[in-house]
Amino acid sequence: MHRHLPGGAARNEVEITSYQSGREVTFTSLSGPTPFVYRYLVEPGTTATRLTLEGTISGAGLTGPAALLGPLAEGLFKRGMRDNLGVLKEILER
Repeated sequence: MHRHLPGGAARNEVEITSYQSGREVTFTSLSGPTPFVYRYLVEPGTTATRLTLEGTISGAGLTGPAALLGPLAEGLFKRGMRDNLGVLKEILER
């Protein structure tokens, strides 16, 4: 996975660590500067489907000035994922 972080471009090797067709998928980073676990849950409804993201992330591997952002990693993660999921919602609703 290639990502853009405050300190620049980053690459994480990622493994699917759980999967239930149509219900959930979990991605766990195996390498990279920001260890994470992202679990996406799909909940079908009668008029809409809910997509929920549960995640943890750490700035443990950041270096230089970006390392100071480690404690802010969770807040940045939440905001970034909320923005990303908002864009996905707009695309799906078109």
